[in-house]
Amino acid sequence: MAVDPSPEAACIELRIENTAFLFDPLDPFPTPSRDLATAAEDFIVGWARYLAPRVLIRFVLHAPSTGQFDIPELQLAFSNHFSLRARSLKGDIDELFRVGRTSLEHRAVNLKRILRL
Repeated sequence: MAVDPSPEAACIELRIENTAFLFDPLDPFPTPSRDLATAAEDFIVGWARYLAPRVLIRFVLHAPSTGQFDIPELQLAFSNHFSLRARSLKGDIDELFRVGRTSLEHRAVNLKRILRL
């Protein structure tokens, strides 16, 4: 998946012996919808945390061969995995803000009651 990183993009590179190691071996789904292996995801996310926020991230995979996967299939699998992860995390954050707003409203009502006394 060698892609020339543009100047405005950050690059995360991974060298691996076999592309099958990138995916969860217990996931029965076909490759584009398979989960990444926990170790691979932790490595990628760990390095991404050091990058500037809102920067485009290019992922470069160095492998002797793509094995049973072709390059577009790998690109789609990575894109699907991290898109799903982003939607899931956004949902979690939205839920936390909803709970926080509700809690703030209850506290404000209680504060008004206390100040009236």
